[in-house]
Amino acid sequence: EVMGETFPVVDVDTTSQEVTRLLGRSPAVLVEEYGRITGIITRHDMLDTR
Repeated sequence: EVMGETFPVVDVDTTSQEVTRLLGRSPAVLVEEYGRITGIITRHDMLDTR
C-alpha cells in the first residue's frame, strides 16, 4: 500500500495569512471552490508574492 501525504484544503476565499500559517506545517495547500479542488498553493508560490 502506498501512503501519500495529505494536504490541507482551504476555500477559495481563505486569506493569505491563513494559507501562510498552513504552509508552515505542509509543503502545499489545496484550494477548493464549489466543492471541487481548483488549485494548489506551494511554499514557493508564497515566496514569489513577496
